[in-house]
Parts: sequence; C-alpha cells; structure tokens
Amino acid sequence: MVTLIFDQKATYLGELVTKSGALRHLVLTQAGEHVIGGYVSHWQTRGVPVFKGITKHGDDGANEFVSYREYISARDAAFLKAVHEWVVTHGSQAYDIGESILSMWERLLRLPLEPGERFRFLLAMMRTPAEQMSAWNELLEAGEKAYQVEHTKTQDAITKLKATASKHLLNAFEKEQTKV
Repeated sequence: MVTLIFDQKATYLGELVTKSGALRHLVLTQAGEHVIGGYVSHWQTRGVPVFKGITKHGDDGANEFVSYREYISARDAAFLKAVHEWVVTHGSQAYDIGESILSMWERLLRLPLEPGERFRFLLAMMRTPAEQMSAWNELLEAGEKAYQVEHTKTQDAITKLKATASKHLLNAFEKEQTKV
C-alpha cells in the first residue's frame, strides 16, 4: 500500500509504502523533511505515538478517564493505522492510493502545477470510477506533451541567451585587451 502525506495547505510531504500495515520504506520531499522530518525520525526509532485511554470506575460510582501514550513500531501491522491517526491529530492529510493512481500521481509530479492544483487532481482521480480512468491518462499525456514543447522552447531560448551574452562578454573583453 502506498500512502501519500500532505500538509494542511495541500503541499506534498512524502509517501510511505507498507505491507500488511508495517512500514517497508518512506520517502519525504524537501518540504516533508522540513515539516515532519523530526517526527518521522522518531517513528523509525521509537514508533508512532498513539493515545489510548481507559475508563476507571470508582467505588463511589464515578468514572474517571485515564489516557496514556503507546508507541507503534514501524514493523507492527498497526503502523499504517497509527500514522493515519497521527496525521489527522497534527492537522495534515494522508491518502492510501492504488497502483493505477500511483502511476498517474508520479506523472502529475513532473508537471509544473501548484501544490493545490496537483492535490485537487489527485482527489479527483481517486474518486473517478475505474472504467473512466483512461480519460485521466489521455489528459495527462496531453499535458506532458504540451509541457515538453514549452520546456524545449524555454531551453532553446536560454541557450540562445547564454550564447549571445557570451559573445557580448567576449567582445567587451577583447576590446579591453586591445586598450591595454
């Protein structure tokens, strides 16, 4: 299972891969390192903190709720559930996605989109019936082609700019050398 993690502003923080609920591997983006990197380090060493509670019944009939923190190891089958609880508690979002969505998510990451746009596309894809997913593939393909054309034009313009600037600098340098 692949789980994508986002902050409250829909910025992509990273992904974790689990098998039967236990952690296989975890990758954070630069934003993820900044926002949750310290927490993730603790997850890997101590486990994910989960709050639990019990109700204690007193002899006088009064009930008292006692809460405590338990740590769920990354190797534990309950790890993924604990991460989901932690994410909600910390005001972030996590989504479990299937392989078909994962390949499209990876394509979205390569397009020049704002984090919120990319996030909304992901949510829309997740809610699309399986028989209509081919439409998303067609749209992504068209977007990738358009981006590649624009990217190539931009690279050509930058190369031309560098060549022109180099010529002007070389000419200016040669003029300086002849004066000396």
